[in-house]
Amino acid sequence: MQNKNIYIDGSSGTTGLRINQILKNHEKVSIIKIEEKYRKNEKYRLDAIKNSDLSILCLPDEESANIAQWLNDEDKIIDTSTYHRIKSNWIYGLPEMQVDQREKISNSNFVANPGCYPTGIILAIKPLVENHIISSSYPLSIHALSGYSGGGKNLIKKWESDSYKLVKFESPYALLGKHKHLEEIKYYTNLDDYPHFIPSVGPFFNGMRIEISIHKNNLINLLSPKNLFEILSATYEDENNIDLSLYDNDSFYDDFSFDPEKNNGTNKVTISIIPNKLGHISLLIQLDNLGKGASGAAVQNMNLMLGLDENTGINS
Repeated sequence: MQNKNIYIDGSSGTTGLRINQILKNHEKVSIIKIEEKYRKNEKYRLDAIKNSDLSILCLPDEESANIAQWLNDEDKIIDTSTYHRIKSNWIYGLPEMQVDQREKISNSNFVANPGCYPTGIILAIKPLVENHIISSSYPLSIHALSGYSGGGKNLIKKWESDSYKLVKFESPYALLGKHKHLEEIKYYTNLDDYPHFIPSVGPFFNGMRIEISIHKNNLINLLSPKNLFEILSATYEDENNIDLSLYDNDSFYDDFSFDPEKNNGTNKVTISIIPNKLGHISLLIQLDNLGKGASGAAVQNMNLMLGLDENTGINS
């Protein structure tokens, strides 16, 4: 089969650079390049989109919205920005989210890549709401830690500056406002209200850990941790990219078990269920914010849209 032509609009950004890196090992695609001097020229970019089998937009929201005006039904597009993630004519690019999501992605020409935080949160929380373990009105509280690459070039520059090299702790951010990922989290988990979300950035380049606490008083059914593990295991039994663990004994984990860099360079998502003797349950999710949280997810969606094995070229 002849290689498919892929155009990456915004290939010099963090997500675009990582997609380029992944596609170097992909035997089924070739990347369309625009001369550097024409990289921001709309005519040349439009020509590249029209001449590609699929294009991946790695652009800020407003630029993705502008590009969308150029598109017709024949163009195959993956948008990695937040702009199209809950738009009705775009398919959400999280294949593991529900049983028919792969088919929807495969049959769509317009796919919105999920955010890094929402990927882990949706995979952990959506089955709990659907299986009536927690109510859709549950007051969800989430703490999340990401590598500084999640903030793009400006945050990378700041955290790699001399003044930040001595920082050894995580730094919470967006505490006073509404984080841009909350819309898709609320929408795809089927929650009635936005979670209380506390994101933080840590002194490492990429990786992610999300911590979700489920209070015993908000459990609809007083199920055992083992029952919860069985429900999530049944939900994801055919998903090679999702690993589940039940830590119901102190000896089952150590200081390195919940390393946010655990799944770096892969499309793996690890969901750990940790019961507390008081009846509360913690969910800890680990993924690569640049892998399954961004670039790896885009390549997985690209493969599905091109009729290829979804993990082609991806380190899983």
